[in-house]
Amino acid sequence: MYSKKCFCEGVSFEIPKKPLLHFMCHCKDCDLLWNGAYMGYVFPTEEVTLTGTKKTFKFDGGSGMKFEVDFCSSCGTKIASRPELVDGLTYIPAGFLKEEIEFTPHVEIFASNKYSWTGTPESLHESFDHNGTVERISAVIEAMNAED
Repeated sequence: MYSKKCFCEGVSFEIPKKPLLHFMCHCKDCDLLWNGAYMGYVFPTEEVTLTGTKKTFKFDGGSGMKFEVDFCSSCGTKIASRPELVDGLTYIPAGFLKEEIEFTPHVEIFASNKYSWTGTPESLHESFDHNGTVERISAVIEAMNAED
């Protein structure tokens, strides 16, 4: 397990050492929330533990379903997010694990909205113009786990 903290160290979290998937999201919501493309890892929600004083912001995501973001109520660091569309999965921003895991995105979603100057990573296996649908993304996760 990796143990990490927000900027002010008011919220701590633990996550497994091996993410299910490395991915990028170029949707309009991520553009606003993360100031550009979201780069992160996918973990099973039951394997992610958050402690400390956090708040959760919920909104209707690009899929039309709920999306929630956990952030520190003191420093505002965005720590984890969970889309209702893929219930049971939690996303952790790649920046938290920069020292431990080389971010090599396998999937990008909402690619139709990405900035024109954004390149295509060599590690990319799938690129979806929209959300990629749960079935297709699940197939990519299964393929990634089969490679290990």
